Amino acid sequence: ILTKITCEEGGVQTVKAGTFENCLKLTLDCEGMSGRLDYRGGKKIYWFAEGIGIIRTENEICKGKYVVYELTSYTGTGEGYMPFADGFVRRYDGLISN
Repeated sequence: ILTKITCEEGGVQTVKAGTFENCLKLTLDCEGMSGRLDYRGGKKIYWFAEGIGIIRTENEICKGKYVVYELTSYTGTGEGYMPFADGFVRRYDGLISN
């Protein structure tokens, strides 16, 4: 199993929950999964907003087909790109994209 991880500037991202600046984009490209684990391979892309955490994901479910999740609402903010505290709530809606 080989996983290539890339982290880069994600710029400004707009999702249902709002527009976020200075985002980070994390890409994982996993190869070598087979059989019943094949669905865990492929490309996965995550966008993080400072103070919020993950705001969008794109997960390859088969070659060229992605399931997309976007942040639709949230309660609470914090420090960094993956904040965590009591009372934080994040809601995501899933979409299938080609």
